Amino acid sequence: MNVPLHEAGRYERLLSEPFIDSRADIAREPGITRARVCQVMGLLKLSEEIQGVLMGLDDHRAIRYFSERRLKPLLMIPDQAKQIQEFNRMLAEFGKSSNKVDKERASCYHNDSIVCVGG
Repeated sequence: MNVPLHEAGRYERLLSEPFIDSRADIAREPGITRARVCQVMGLLKLSEEIQGVLMGLDDHRAIRYFSERRLKPLLMIPDQAKQIQEFNRMLAEFGKSSNKVDKERASCYHNDSIVCVGG
């Protein structure tokens, strides 16, 4: 399953390559726009804790739930603690809406820190 955060990391690694000069160079290979590359790379502005949780998701329902569209509002929150707080709210919602995720796994967070999710 294609996870945009994985793509963002790949794009970031490509930018460090000597033969890649810009995001436009990255966009040419898959035939997407530079703007799309920028949108995907914007996900790297999520807190490291949130990125870690998202990169560790292996449940297809959770991956679909935490879509780029759903995560986009988090990017508008500059304070990482508040970003994590909002993400925790999203985790709780996912736990309520999913029959397949048990409550213990869906609610493994504490205050402004994410302890675990899924998997």
